[in-house]
Amino acid sequence: IRRGTFLRLQLLATDHYKLSDVMWESLLSDSLTPILSEPHLTALNRRLDTILQTIRDCIQQHGEHTVLRNDLGAQRVSQ
Repeated sequence: IRRGTFLRLQLLATDHYKLSDVMWESLLSDSLTPILSEPHLTALNRRLDTILQTIRDCIQQHGEHTVLRNDLGAQRVSQ
Protein backbone atom coordinates (compact mmCIF):
# COMPACT_ATOMS: atom_id res chain seq x y z
CA ILE A 1 0.00 0.00 0.00
CA ARG A 2 1.22 3.51 -0.69
CA ARG A 3 2.48 5.34 2.40
CA GLY A 4 0.43 8.39 1.42
CA THR A 5 -2.75 6.31 1.28
CA PHE A 6 -1.98 4.78 4.66
CA LEU A 7 -1.41 8.23 6.17
CA ARG A 8 -4.70 9.53 4.72
CA LEU A 9 -6.57 6.55 6.13
CA GLN A 10 -4.98 7.17 9.52
CA LEU A 11 -6.07 10.81 9.33
CA LEU A 12 -9.66 9.73 8.60
CA ALA A 13 -9.58 7.66 11.78
CA THR A 14 -8.83 10.67 13.99
CA ASP A 15 -11.55 12.50 15.90
CA HIS A 16 -10.95 15.73 14.02
CA TYR A 17 -11.30 14.15 10.53
CA LYS A 18 -13.53 11.15 11.30
CA LEU A 19 -14.50 9.40 8.06
CA SER A 20 -18.21 9.45 8.90
CA ASP A 21 -18.12 13.22 9.53
CA VAL A 22 -16.22 13.93 6.33
CA MET A 23 -18.70 11.82 4.35
CA TRP A 24 -21.70 13.46 6.04
CA GLU A 25 -20.39 16.93 5.17
CA SER A 26 -19.64 15.98 1.58
CA LEU A 27 -23.12 14.52 1.15
CA LEU A 28 -24.90 17.64 2.40
CA SER A 29 -24.78 19.13 -1.08
CA ASP A 30 -26.12 15.95 -2.70
CA SER A 31 -29.64 16.29 -4.05
CA LEU A 32 -30.51 12.88 -2.57
CA THR A 33 -29.59 13.86 1.01
CA PRO A 34 -29.76 11.94 3.28
CA ILE A 35 -28.39 9.15 1.14
CA LEU A 36 -26.59 7.45 4.05
CA SER A 37 -28.15 7.00 7.45
CA GLU A 38 -26.25 7.37 10.72
CA PRO A 39 -25.76 3.58 11.10
CA HIS A 40 -24.19 3.46 7.62
CA LEU A 41 -21.85 6.32 8.44
CA THR A 42 -20.85 4.69 11.73
CA ALA A 43 -20.16 1.46 9.86
CA LEU A 44 -17.65 3.32 7.69
CA ASN A 45 -15.64 4.13 10.82
CA ARG A 46 -15.69 0.50 11.98
CA ARG A 47 -14.58 -0.73 8.57
CA LEU A 48 -11.79 1.81 8.43
CA ASP A 49 -10.60 0.66 11.86
CA THR A 50 -10.53 -2.93 10.58
CA ILE A 51 -8.54 -1.93 7.50
CA LEU A 52 -6.02 0.05 9.54
CA GLN A 53 -5.57 -2.79 12.02
CA THR A 54 -4.97 -5.22 9.16
CA ILE A 55 -2.31 -2.93 7.70
CA ARG A 56 -0.66 -2.56 11.12
CA ASP A 57 -0.68 -6.35 11.55
CA CYS A 58 0.98 -6.75 8.14
CA ILE A 59 3.60 -4.14 9.04
CA GLN A 60 4.32 -5.94 12.31
CA GLN A 61 4.55 -9.32 10.59
CA HIS A 62 6.39 -8.38 7.38
CA GLY A 63 8.04 -5.04 8.15
CA GLU A 64 7.17 -1.54 7.07
CA HIS A 65 9.60 -1.61 4.12
CA THR A 66 7.70 -4.58 2.65
CA VAL A 67 4.15 -3.36 3.27
CA LEU A 68 4.40 0.38 2.60
CA ARG A 69 5.59 1.83 -0.69
CA ASN A 70 7.15 5.23 -0.25
CA ASP A 71 5.33 7.63 -2.56
CA LEU A 72 6.10 10.76 -0.55
CA GLY A 73 9.70 11.31 -1.62
CA ALA A 74 10.94 14.32 -3.50
CA GLN A 75 9.15 14.63 -6.81
CA ARG A 76 10.56 16.15 -9.97
CA VAL A 77 9.11 19.43 -11.07
CA SER A 78 8.24 19.60 -14.76
CA GLN A 79 9.52 22.67 -16.60
